[in-house]
Amino acid sequence: MFSDKYPGNDFVFRKMCDRIAETEIVAVTGAGTSAPVVPTWGSLLNRLLTSATQEGMIDKNLQDSLSEESDYLYVADELYRAMAAQTVRTRVCQIAGSLASPTAAHELLVQIPFAKYITLNYDTGLEIAFTKVKNEHVLSITTKNETEFYEWSRSRTSRGHVLHWHGIHSNAQDIVFSASDYNAFYVKSPQNTDALKNIFKNQTVFFVGFGFGDPFFERQLNITMYDAPTENTHFAIVGVVDTNNIDVARERRKYATKYKCETLFYPILQTSSGQSHELLSEVLKALHDATRTNSAATNPVSTSSAIARSNAIDPGPSQNLFVFGDKQIYCRPNLWIKRAGAELGTLEKVTVEDVVASSNHAAIHAPREYGLTTLGRQISSGVLKSGGEAVLRDAENIANYRKKLLQDVELVNLAKSENPVLIIDRFSPIDQSRVIKELISTFPNIRIITLIASSFHGADTENEISEIKFDQYKLEAFSRPNIREVVNVISDSIDVDFISSIVDKIYNDLLQLCIPLTPSNVIIYASVLCKDGTFSPVSRLHIIDRFVTEALGRASDAYADTFNSINKSDLIAQYCHGLFTNDRYSFSSRDWKEYCEIYKREKLVEFDENDIISDLLGGRIIYKEGAEYFFRYSMFFTYFVGKSWLGKSAQGG
Repeated sequence: MFSDKYPGNDFVFRKMCDRIAETEIVAVTGAGTSAPVVPTWGSLLNRLLTSATQEGMIDKNLQDSLSEESDYLYVADELYRAMAAQTVRTRVCQIAGSLASPTAAHELLVQIPFAKYITLNYDTGLEIAFTKVKNEHVLSITTKNETEFYEWSRSRTSRGHVLHWHGIHSNAQDIVFSASDYNAFYVKSPQNTDALKNIFKNQTVFFVGFGFGDPFFERQLNITMYDAPTENTHFAIVGVVDTNNIDVARERRKYATKYKCETLFYPILQTSSGQSHELLSEVLKALHDATRTNSAATNPVSTSSAIARSNAIDPGPSQNLFVFGDKQIYCRPNLWIKRAGAELGTLEKVTVEDVVASSNHAAIHAPREYGLTTLGRQISSGVLKSGGEAVLRDAENIANYRKKLLQDVELVNLAKSENPVLIIDRFSPIDQSRVIKELISTFPNIRIITLIASSFHGADTENEISEIKFDQYKLEAFSRPNIREVVNVISDSIDVDFISSIVDKIYNDLLQLCIPLTPSNVIIYASVLCKDGTFSPVSRLHIIDRFVTEALGRASDAYADTFNSINKSDLIAQYCHGLFTNDRYSFSSRDWKEYCEIYKREKLVEFDENDIISDLLGGRIIYKEGAEYFFRYSMFFTYFVGKSWLGKSAQGG
């Protein structure tokens, strides 16, 4: 760790590894991670100055003067005046966009278990690295993507997004590059400053390839951390020009005092082509190896646990089922199998991975609302990750005769793939047995998994289709231990008696109200009880009402004439009734905005429709898939409409 050159590096390195193993870390990457493919700030400005001189936009004397200027933001403003702001931004983005392959630093960064990624770079090196190294697609967002940025800010872990703090090369007009850009971004948009301070104050930040030369960004860090508690809360890997002889002890004190930051230094080498950050990769490689070893040794994952942290496993499409502050909950399906030859009523606990690994046809039974559709998506995701191909289809959308099946392009292509699996949702063994027979006859290599919304009788599918063997599975409700695990995650209290009383109340109240002990019902009620242990519901509607009110409520509701949670509920209810009338189960941002504009004119009220969508997303009431918003559970839609609706969104409860 270059401790011979920078004494203390080994000690800081061990602290870094320990902190990564015990908490969620936000990685902030600077220009050093993309160098030398994308030039650092000084090199980039010199390239632009040379280009401007060659094109006759500035003279040689001005170029020489600006090349020696240490105030990079001022140089950028001079370029704006000489070449026009949009021209400069476009050229900067062309240079950043030239990065076609990730650097070694990018590839190592995505393999270290950071919880979130912020980059000050305009290039997409991290995103490309995720695709190349981990075969994962992550989204690039900026503060302009208000909904995504809001959800990113609320969540403690968000590896599915890379936040480009100062913009991205694909949108040149919005990048932050000159002093005027920085002033507009930080001073004229105080919400950006507040969001950044909140990150520094409440999370552990890990700076990589960041030289602390960005005056605005560095200023917010300094303001936030200077008077913070004396314990160092952040970490940084900082490059030092190899020819510079620094006072290491003094430099460490400076970072600790100004930023509450433990610092590990590495040499920046001087080469014929400029400065090289290649030794940064050596530090990241050591960090990757150490954290991978520590993670495997100290954080084993129990496949029998109903609750798992999202940073410990990959739960597939149900990741972040619910989020409460910094806590994320994923519920493993309570899945059981009836083994051939087993005694009547004897079942064996299995996992989704067991279902995926089997080669037999399967029939999975559960009462309505137990989440069969969600389970189907998990199985589909597991099949894809195991190298197979999967299609999830509603039973009503599958033909029951051979000729029509052969015209179904999706099924024909599925049959041609390796390890093909067809998951049939809302399957009825009595009404649709012919579908199975025709499928097996037409596509004998396809494995079929049926999702049956009914009570478990042990052999429903076999009784109807005796010549076809189906493994029989049962998806069950939560037990008391499962409920306790949920409460332990949600509750901040360490009072065992309090937790036990909450568990008992959830179990007894839901059973007395004939509400199934499904993950969503348990989590929603537990979240209400952990805030108000005296709450006594009279129906599930009462529980949902409290949950929705808290999701839509804000501190400003206490003031008169505010558009409060009650007003928001009325607005959403009217909109949902319109969806219900038109037999729709999803909506787009444009649909919502147009509706809200009409509502404002008719009711003579004012509110921010984007804030309401953010509240619904943050409360896990709706989710976004592509350009469309969907209700996470049909019970939310039913609550707002005021009547039951068995449209497509109700699949799986």
